[in-house]
Amino acid sequence: MPEPDFEPLYTTDEMRAAESRHPDLSELMERAGATPERTLMVGDSRIDYETARNADVRCCLVSYGFSGHTFADIPVGDAWIVEDTTSLGAVIGRFMGVRSTV
Repeated sequence: MPEPDFEPLYTTDEMRAAESRHPDLSELMERAGATPERTLMVGDSRIDYETARNADVRCCLVSYGFSGHTFADIPVGDAWIVEDTTSLGAVIGRFMGVRSTV
């Protein structure tokens, strides 16, 4: 059976249920054995962008999420911002070094 393309996925709800305090992204990366170079933060808010910056990882923000209106002052080139799931898939593919068919 082929190896999965993705490492463990941690969500806010899972982490709140598992612990009394919310760990930061660096702690989650350490648990997963991930490095900043191999980590992509996908989010839908300015807080997600700041979380990625604080952990020194790349970030892809989805404008169709809860807080897409908070992206106005994020520096161009600091994060990918996508408007749909097809574009999100293409960014993830580029991040992983996979050639997109889209």
